[in-house]
Amino acid sequence: MIARRVRVLVLMAVLLTAVLAAPGQARGADAIEVQSAHLESDAPADGWLLAKLSPGTARTVDELAADAGVAVPLLLSELLRLELEGAVERLPDGRFARIAGNGAG
Repeated sequence: MIARRVRVLVLMAVLLTAVLAAPGQARGADAIEVQSAHLESDAPADGWLLAKLSPGTARTVDELAADAGVAVPLLLSELLRLELEGAVERLPDGRFARIAGNGAG
């Protein structure tokens, strides 16, 4: 059920990115097709995001995306999955932190 929700949210992110594309970028169906094709093929192995979130530190989405070298929609879907699993939390300032003692590795 969580995986289904994550897929829906990723699709929503892809749709918004396609609609709000900057001038000169692919829009509409072309952008959705291109971005959807890259979402799964660019996904790193499991545990990649928790490795970028050291216990006791909080990082922004931009910092994590740059450090991991992944697209923001992919990063957001993984952050949501980890948040629903109780491995990370979104702080009031928008940064993400690993939850201590979550046992994730």
